[in-house]
Amino acid sequence: MSADEPKGDPSSSGEAEQASPEGRISGGRAKSALRLHKGGKSASSDKTRSLHASCVVVRESGILIRGASGAGKSRFGALLLAQARALGEFAAWVADDRVVVRRRAERLLAAPHPAIAGRYEARGLGILREPHEPCAVLRLVVDFVESTERLPDGAELLGMVAGVALPRLPLVAGRAGLYEASLIVSLIRMRQEKEGRLTLCSRVGTVAI
Repeated sequence: MSADEPKGDPSSSGEAEQASPEGRISGGRAKSALRLHKGGKSASSDKTRSLHASCVVVRESGILIRGASGAGKSRFGALLLAQARALGEFAAWVADDRVVVRRRAERLLAAPHPAIAGRYEARGLGILREPHEPCAVLRLVVDFVESTERLPDGAELLGMVAGVALPRLPLVAGRAGLYEASLIVSLIRMRQEKEGRLTLCSRVGTVAI
């Protein structure tokens, strides 16, 4: 979202973490199959970051969308919401352009920057308003990159957010569409059903933390 950029970040360090694939894990062993799992325990509980990114929630899973300016974060977020809703799932915006991330109770929570909460960019139309969730637990990172391997290795499928490892899905900027959106919804369903939580929708912002 290009308008109404907030002048100050609530980041404890005073700097916004760069929303780029540089945050992925560069070493270590991991299976090549993408698995949605809980984050690690390497971040302190009071760490807060303001990221240049977008965030949506599907069912009860927050999805952080990172990439360079103009990569299509807002467009893909809107597409992901439309596809999830078409498949009968609860889906909503959390934040567009600026996402505040903090660690609490062994989870990463994402929320909108208060200066732009409830607003998102629709290219060609301007800044629109839509109901949003005030908070979501991050379960997946989508990174828009220039290119990606057809079968990426395990290290490519993990990313770092505020010092915590999360499952990562690299997508080529400008080429992500309905297939990728449907894939993400399927991954969210698989993870939730594997953990035995069959709730069709979840207003994560109202869950006690």
